[in-house]
Amino acid sequence: MLQPCRLLGFYQGFPIFDSSAGFAKLQSRLGIHLDPEEVMISTPLDKYESDVYEIAEQLGKETGLDYSKKKNRVSFPKDPKLLKLLGIKE
Repeated sequence: MLQPCRLLGFYQGFPIFDSSAGFAKLQSRLGIHLDPEEVMISTPLDKYESDVYEIAEQLGKETGLDYSKKKNRVSFPKDPKLLKLLGIKE
């Protein structure tokens, strides 16, 4: 709980967090969260739900990856093409 979140950068105004450090999903539900198996884009605010889906659609088209969506969030499989597009090096 005391470990700080690790901000990796930004993509179209959304902060990108490494979810293996700190509790980014609890401290900032707005953003792109990199988990060991998936990449989640989310917002806590209903009025920005369309922004999340718009970014997901764009990322899906550019990478060829499918994503799942639930209220105010989408999840992609963690894939090198997606990480490259987000500007993340692993």
